[in-house]
Amino acid sequence: MLHLHFLDIKKNDWIKNTLKGFKLLRLASQIDSVGVVSYIIEHYPERLNYQDVYGKSCLFYAVEQEQWNTVKYLISKNINYYMADKNGNSLLHILAKIKAKKEYEVIYFELVQKLISHRRIVRGKNILGETPLHIACLNSHKKLIQLLIDNKSLIHCKTEKGLTPWDYCQFSDKICIDLSTMNDPDDGTPNSVSPFSNESFSDSEQSGGNKLSKGQEMLSPRYVSIKKGHETPLETKNTKEIKEIKPNRSQSILHLKSKSDIPPEVETSTTLNLKEEHKSKNTTPREEQTTEQNGNQNQENNEKDAISKTDYKKYKKYNIDEEKYKKFEALATKFAGYLNPPKPLPPKAPYQKGDKFRILSLDGGGIKCIYQCAILQRILDKFPDFFEKIDVITGVSASSVPCVAIALGYDLLSVEKMMEDMLCETFSRIINKGGIVGHQYSNKFLFVMGDKVFGDLTMDKLTRKVCIPSYLTDTGKDDPNRTSLAKFYNNFLGEEVPYSLTEVCIQSAAAPGYFGSVNAHLDGGVIINEPCGGVLSYVIGEYGLNVDIKDISVLSIGAGYPAIPYIPEEELREAGPVKWTLHMPDLQIESRKSFIEFEGKYLLGDRFFRLNPKLPYQIDLDYCKDVELIKSMGDNLDLTETFKWIEQNW
Repeated sequence: MLHLHFLDIKKNDWIKNTLKGFKLLRLASQIDSVGVVSYIIEHYPERLNYQDVYGKSCLFYAVEQEQWNTVKYLISKNINYYMADKNGNSLLHILAKIKAKKEYEVIYFELVQKLISHRRIVRGKNILGETPLHIACLNSHKKLIQLLIDNKSLIHCKTEKGLTPWDYCQFSDKICIDLSTMNDPDDGTPNSVSPFSNESFSDSEQSGGNKLSKGQEMLSPRYVSIKKGHETPLETKNTKEIKEIKPNRSQSILHLKSKSDIPPEVETSTTLNLKEEHKSKNTTPREEQTTEQNGNQNQENNEKDAISKTDYKKYKKYNIDEEKYKKFEALATKFAGYLNPPKPLPPKAPYQKGDKFRILSLDGGGIKCIYQCAILQRILDKFPDFFEKIDVITGVSASSVPCVAIALGYDLLSVEKMMEDMLCETFSRIINKGGIVGHQYSNKFLFVMGDKVFGDLTMDKLTRKVCIPSYLTDTGKDDPNRTSLAKFYNNFLGEEVPYSLTEVCIQSAAAPGYFGSVNAHLDGGVIINEPCGGVLSYVIGEYGLNVDIKDISVLSIGAGYPAIPYIPEEELREAGPVKWTLHMPDLQIESRKSFIEFEGKYLLGDRFFRLNPKLPYQIDLDYCKDVELIKSMGDNLDLTETFKWIEQNW
């Protein structure tokens, strides 16, 4: 706890003049030490609206840490409410992420009221183009959403990614409002206004009747620039009442993901940056909704009858609300429809010493894994019994899907089509751009998709040996030996797998930063992204399958060799932790791949074959824009050496 006895005004000008002085105020604000905060503000009032290198004042820090007693004191002072941090977030942006405890709601909404009285703050955008309404929708903050709409927040304002608050509602865990039928207020104002422009403000615009001095006004940073070409607001019907949502398919971004379904007049891409909503220029949103509802009424009624409450219950554990589940279920049914009826591989005869033991290994790589399907189909066309000879199939992350699809006997070209649409759909569900404040994407659709394809299958039902790794970050608070574990889930060592096949695959694909963890598991690539390196120990080991190493052949298919397969020494020779952080994912993955290839060659010699074509340029695992290039890699890659190796070693 901070004390005041050392604060002698004459001896403590450092509080006013040094960075250390603001750090003291920041700390006091973060731990709710109102006495210290009030002492500093009373004796050094210039610190009230001072912003540090991050653009944050003491009020920002108090709000972020939800220290409401300090907030109550600060908002009684002459606060400049037009401040923003270096990312363009106003106090209203921050409040939109927070749901205060009941005992502090009075203070919370007192601050909200001070902020929403200023139009430029209500409509202000951060550097991602998000308004406070976007963030409130993402966090299902219904009461704040109502206040923002009542104070003329723009309902159809788009982010840099082209997403509206209604789109953010669909990304949220619980859809609590229906913005699709509402229009923007027709008040002659631009579609979006930065509250941090250099426009002059009248004293009456400042909250609480307090007037700002010129010095205070200058403390407000100008991080966010004003965009010149504002969109014209839609005509208004002044619809303010919030109703429980009844989503309409024509207004859902979920139905603009498949290329085959996109009308020619709608501009989009496989990265799913929606450029324009598919609406008639001559009809209002209300009229379009009515037309769509009339045209699809029978279809929607049939869908409601088809979806049973029993089917929905299993998704509650993943926090998928029923309305969102219905959308996911319809989309998953469509994508699963690409698949031909499966023909499971027949069980393989038990291994005897001297028999060939064949391992197919598939690297993880997100969207890049699509090309593996095309490669394997070409191999199958050349060698029709290729899959029948496999003893163990292993895949990690996104490649766990083709791995299981092979065991179940699905046609790989149809799997490729399903994976393309499934992954592009998944990578369209941006929750936090850049993954700075949370994981970037939602994997909830994947659970519905997995259930549609795999049903209630578990690993022990597969007819071939399969291994899918993931990293268990926490064995649980009830475990006396609580720890983290590398897990290689398989169906051949007799250990019970406590998860469905769907969960095993999604756990293995829970890439940190991209997705949230699943059952406390992270992407198997955290352990090893070339999974044969882990499987070999289970195959060769005396306590595993005890296969003679001379009988083993491994075909390892990568997700593309990096276009720049090195880390520039001249750039990082003197680099510190921050600069190295940007390279750590590639460093970790590529260094382990290099080791596995070294291990495979020295353990197996020519019986280890690595197929990993060089990428023409850097392709990130979520970069759906390059899906056509990725598919062409699989269709056009020279497989002469691969075919030759298969003839000799498979």
